[in-house]
Amino acid sequence: MKVSREGSYSAPTPGQILDALHALGAETIAVPGHEPSEADVPALLGYLAHELERAQALTVTPDTFERYFDAYADAVGEPQPGGGSVLGLQWMQFATMRTLRLRAEVERGMGTSPLTRCTVESLGAASAALAIIAQSHSSEDTPEAETRERFKSVKTGLQKARQAYEDTVRMMRKMGAKL
Repeated sequence: MKVSREGSYSAPTPGQILDALHALGAETIAVPGHEPSEADVPALLGYLAHELERAQALTVTPDTFERYFDAYADAVGEPQPGGGSVLGLQWMQFATMRTLRLRAEVERGMGTSPLTRCTVESLGAASAALAIIAQSHSSEDTPEAETRERFKSVKTGLQKARQAYEDTVRMMRKMGAKL
């Protein structure tokens, strides 16, 4: 299967977004006396984005991730410096890491175990690193302060992941593992 969009883009109507929410299994409750309008589109898109992220987190597995990524990359097209698809590439990088992070949270229950912390912090650091990669593909100048902040996020995430890793090793050794 291949999905493509030809021609110009037109914003979705409230009805189209509500149909997509229903298709994803979301229950929408009508407000008496209020017919959804164009003014509701941003909020409806927020709900739709949440439902899509939830569906991705619950459906995309390590075994199916390549098909998911390939389909998205095919829809975005080849990234070209200064081209519109760079934005799509950047979004995909963020969405990919967010999907994996959500999946880790769902599967492990976001407790305070060192292994969960190690997983989540590592994914956070990788997400920040991917933002730097996406920035390098962009033709837009990024303020130096923003670039510095992104590198700081990578460093902080890696430090937190390292601490969680060390906590995990200590915990496993206490449990008798020979590491």
